[in-house]
Amino acid sequence: MVLFSLLNRVFDLGSEMDIAHNLGIPGTYREIFVLLQNNGFIENDLANEMIGLVTYRDLLSHEYHGISEETFFSLTKKIANIRQFMGIT
Repeated sequence: MVLFSLLNRVFDLGSEMDIAHNLGIPGTYREIFVLLQNNGFIENDLANEMIGLVTYRDLLSHEYHGISEETFFSLTKKIANIRQFMGIT
């Protein structure tokens, strides 16, 4: 549940950045990072990594009990991407 909350908060912060810098109001979680990337706030590689985290967020949200240990540990390895993003915000 902590990872789910972390991902939601990261997406909230990204959305707040979009709105604060008048980049637009993202219609999806993925669009948050597309807007930031298109406007030079984050590099393409980081944008793609953050967009990939949307899938994990959706898995945690809709199939929390069905997530394999392998998927869970794969997500924990991506926390470095979250740290990188947080350094930008």
